[in-house]
Amino acid sequence: MVVILPKQDFEFVFALVTSITFGRFIFQRLVELFLGLGWVNCEKSKHGKFAESAFKSVYYSMIWPFGVYIACFQEGFFWSQDEAWGSWPNNWTFGPLPRTYYLIQLSFYVHSTLVHFHYETKRSDFWPMFAHHVITSILVWCSYQMEMYRVGMMVLILCDLSDILFENGKMMLYCGYQKVANIMFIGLMVIWFVTRIILFSYKCLWTCLAYGPQMRVPWGEVKLYLFCVVLLHLIGVLNVFWFTQMIAASKRFLKGEKVRDTREE
Repeated sequence: MVVILPKQDFEFVFALVTSITFGRFIFQRLVELFLGLGWVNCEKSKHGKFAESAFKSVYYSMIWPFGVYIACFQEGFFWSQDEAWGSWPNNWTFGPLPRTYYLIQLSFYVHSTLVHFHYETKRSDFWPMFAHHVITSILVWCSYQMEMYRVGMMVLILCDLSDILFENGKMMLYCGYQKVANIMFIGLMVIWFVTRIILFSYKCLWTCLAYGPQMRVPWGEVKLYLFCVVLLHLIGVLNVFWFTQMIAASKRFLKGEKVRDTREE
């Protein structure tokens, strides 16, 4: 059945979006003030970019293990496709921890969409990133409506892991720690390929096509489900798009050039 977002959940999301927005502003200003003390070797022109990456790194480093705990240990559906799909929609219980995780993620991506034109550094993938925020917000919202949170959590967990390494690697670059950044870049490519290309394609894209048609749900939910499948494949396209940029950067790396964020060129 389609679940209307309860009033208290809507209020929670609204309050959290507001809190994240103001909290991010304060956090990034404090990081820039700290960098201004000169204790960290970071050029002044890169203080804003460092603070931006620091905020995202803190968020992903907290939300990813929270999701892993729910998906891999508390409910254990991450390890089994049958557990993730088999009993939907009749026998799923949207418990307090998964619900909290989902509302936090929804709040973060709504925040990211709303402030994209103010907080985000203008890079070559500015519009693809904006599209990613919009698509992810819609996907989280729709899967919440259908209570398809297990599949949604797998998508978020697989994508968030690489973001931790990505943001920390950028901070190393901004501080001039080139060797550390090189190692993190190699790790990022491996993790991105495994989680966002291989596992995402199998555990998310393929299973949506394989298990979805077996579900007996009202036509209204079928249309919403098909809409989500299309959006999910767009996320897959973006994952491949960003991986091709990493391949281009790796070619420079193999030629002996320094690893850098080619999106900022």
